[in-house]
Amino acid sequence: MQLPRTSGEQAHTGTPIKFNDMKKGDLMFFANNGTTISHVCIYMGNGKWISNLNTAKSIQIFSVWGPWAQQKFMWAQRVI
Repeated sequence: MQLPRTSGEQAHTGTPIKFNDMKKGDLMFFANNGTTISHVCIYMGNGKWISNLNTAKSIQIFSVWGPWAQQKFMWAQRVI
């Protein structure tokens, strides 16, 4: 499978998924300013997502219910 390089381009690849319908492997997209996609991560299931949100740190696992995710989440896409 090939994906575009940027999160903004990836945000329009695949099938849009509602938050409550996300499954393992779906891509979650976030926007810092509420409109422009600035980050993508992978949903792991059980309310968790994995990402390298901070380039100064290693890959981390986060909760979809965390404050950052709740404020910045825009939508999810299923690409596989």
